[in-house]
This record gives sequence, structure tokens and C-alpha cells, in this order.
Amino acid sequence: MQLPNFILTDKKLSAYAKLSYALLLSYAWQKDSCFPGQERMAADLGVSDRYLRQALKELQESNYIRVERRGLNKTNVYTILIIQERLEKHKKKLGKTN
Repeated sequence: MQLPNFILTDKKLSAYAKLSYALLLSYAWQKDSCFPGQERMAADLGVSDRYLRQALKELQESNYIRVERRGLNKTNVYTILIIQERLEKHKKKLGKTN
């Protein structure tokens, strides 16, 4: 899936948050959730765990993702929220019908 323009143009999100969202999309592929470990995500992005946690916090606070903690020594489940609805709103904002 391609990274939506509404993510790229969201001025509230840092570049790390945008990259993290793109990575979550790649992990989720055609589903709306995934469960990669934060260590793996940080390594895949080439950033520290601290930067990754901050990026995920930004995405969660902006309602782009939901994080479900599954417990000690288990990975979190990351759900990508309402992507289709956000895409439609972005298209309307740009004056596109399709």
C-alpha cells in the first residue's frame, strides 16, 4: 500500500512518525493490524528505540493507530485506524471525487 498524502502533509507529525506509519503499513500489508516488536521496527528504520516510541506516541495521539498491549514479553498489536475514511476526507478536501 502506498503512503497516503494525508500522512505526508500532516504538519503535526514528525518525519519519524511518518516513516513509522509507512513501516506499519508495510507490516500490515492488506490487513488493518500487525504486531512487530519495537526492537525490530527501530532496527528496520535505523533509529533508536526512543525515537520509535515517540513516533508511535505521535501516531496514537493523532488517531492514526491504536496500540493494544498484550502483556509482558509479547509484542503490541498496532491497528491502523480508519485509513479509508481519512483517504476519502483528503480527496474531498482536494476537490477530487474518486
